[in-house]
Amino acid sequence: EQGQKPREVPKFGVVSGLVCMEALGIGAGAWADASQALPPSPRLRGQKDVTQRTAHPATLFCFTLTRPFGAELELLRMQHAHRSSIFGCEEHTVYSNESLQLAEGLTTHVINVSLDCEFARERSSFLNTRIFKEVWKEVVGGGRLEAYNWAVKVDPDCVFFPDRLRTLLHSRQRAGASNGDSKSKRGVYLSTCWFGMLGPLEVLSSKAVRILVAGWDRCEAQFGKLCAGACRWGEDLFVDQCLSDILGVHRDAAGLLGAEGCDSPRSFKTCGDDSKVAFHPFRTEDSYRSCLTGLDSPENSKSGDNNFWARQQTTLLQ
Repeated sequence: EQGQKPREVPKFGVVSGLVCMEALGIGAGAWADASQALPPSPRLRGQKDVTQRTAHPATLFCFTLTRPFGAELELLRMQHAHRSSIFGCEEHTVYSNESLQLAEGLTTHVINVSLDCEFARERSSFLNTRIFKEVWKEVVGGGRLEAYNWAVKVDPDCVFFPDRLRTLLHSRQRAGASNGDSKSKRGVYLSTCWFGMLGPLEVLSSKAVRILVAGWDRCEAQFGKLCAGACRWGEDLFVDQCLSDILGVHRDAAGLLGAEGCDSPRSFKTCGDDSKVAFHPFRTEDSYRSCLTGLDSPENSKSGDNNFWARQQTTLLQ
């Protein structure tokens, strides 16, 4: 009443001034038709790992780099249609060196750099550090990272489950581990494999990304002295060593990736290990979709090339 102090009155069906739909007998089906229809998508592995009742401390800016031709484009179109991989993150970007419309509302972001690079057989790795230097610079310089506390780099042929990563980051935060930028002055990044980082999946806090980009030239100079010239490393090894050994960014052990180079069992090809947030490689649409949805595929059972993802031994800097 007017002039009287408001008082709290318990009322069934009302929480914090909002009417509870279930208490009124209105279930999800009664109002679902009012929402915009979504394109059909398969039931993806990893969705059951996350409940929407829990607020996650992790927000993900996810990106990939693709050539402007070839099978990677079709993989990305399929992922976009299923809202999987980077398209299940809070924000996503597809980088390339040409502007391409991959789907309605999805156009590549142009990086002015040649995507051609040498394959170093001694490390079974592409020497792509020069390329990804420009990509990481654009991740920071483009301004899209600022609203999110984790950056996730994903290869187009890597089957990635964003919900699993969010759940893992949330669990680590509850257990007191470093979470993004909140507890570490210099940020943190997560190991992909037992030895450190492997390129198909890279997970860095936004602060670690900014430190990486600001210190990239310093790392190049230091490694140039170590290698007596440009080191014949891929971007993953460069970033791992740069962050941990030169720039002082903490690396948390995580073992996120199911892949041959990560000492994963053969069963990783069936994508059945729920402790992993990603699996690699799945280069055809059929094999990728099978991993994504949990269906068996003849291609998944093939042995593949054991030597391609040769183990990268970490170089300890003195």
